[in-house]
Amino acid sequence: MLTRITITLVLAALLAAVFIFPHTHVRAQGFGPDERFVCGVNERDEIFCTSYRGMEHGRWEKIPGSLRQVVIRQGHLWGVNRGGEMFYSDDFRAGDTHWIRLEGRAKEISEGHGVLCHVNDKDQVYCADEGIDTPHPRWHRAPDGANLKFISVN
Repeated sequence: MLTRITITLVLAALLAAVFIFPHTHVRAQGFGPDERFVCGVNERDEIFCTSYRGMEHGRWEKIPGSLRQVVIRQGHLWGVNRGGEMFYSDDFRAGDTHWIRLEGRAKEISEGHGVLCHVNDKDQVYCADEGIDTPHPRWHRAPDGANLKFISVN
C-alpha cells in the first residue's frame, strides 16, 4: 500500500517542484479556488487528494470512489478502476462527488492541454480532444506499432 502511494506522491512532488500546476476553480471545505492539488490512490484503490500546501501539514481528503490510477489537471480528475472503466469528475472536491463513466476501457490514462489518451489491454492507444468531460469522448486510434504499456500526454 505504502509503496504505490509513495511513488505517486514522490512523482507528484517532483513535478510540482518543477512545473507550476494550473490553478483549480473547484471549491471545497477549507480550500480556496486557487489551490493546487496532488491526488493519488493506495493499494485498496482509495482516492486521496490534498492541496499542495496541505502536503506540508499532512492533510489528506478521501475522495468517494475506487480507482487504481488518477490524473488531475485544472481541477478535473480522470481515473481508471480495476475493471478498466474510465471515469471523470469536475466536482470531486464538492463533498458529493459525481463521476461520469467514459466509454472505452483502459489500463492507463493521461491528460495534457485538453487531450485525453488511454492505453487499452491490447496496448493500443486512443486519444480525444473533444468530449473528454462527457460519457462519449471522440476517440481516435493512434498508429499501430508502438504497443505501449503506459502513456504520458503534454
